[in-house]
Amino acid sequence: KSNIYNIYGAMVKGEAVCEGYARSFKYLMDTLGIPCTLVIGKGTNSEGRTENHAWNYVQIGDDWYALDATWDDPVSSSGWVSQSSKYRYFLKGSGQFTEGGKMFRYPPLSSSNYES
Repeated sequence: KSNIYNIYGAMVKGEAVCEGYARSFKYLMDTLGIPCTLVIGKGTNSEGRTENHAWNYVQIGDDWYALDATWDDPVSSSGWVSQSSKYRYFLKGSGQFTEGGKMFRYPPLSSSNYES
């Protein structure tokens, strides 16, 4: 499908892959003046397969955190998804977020998860 890799596909058409999600999230953060970067690498999906993937790093205060809007948007056949499933990849500190794939130098992540 056309536009699945961009903001238009995600925000207007409602159809996007990880890059469309990540670009849309970065656009929203940029609009709010919140430092955010697009991260491209490899991820291991829920079936254990490694695939190309895109996600974001976002800065809160002096620290950077990883988040994955794609994998935090689970699909459920019942229509119900637990809160923990929606925030599994939200504002994560250092540690292995996904496998391999560093193509750029990214800001260092906080050593712990975000706590409000």
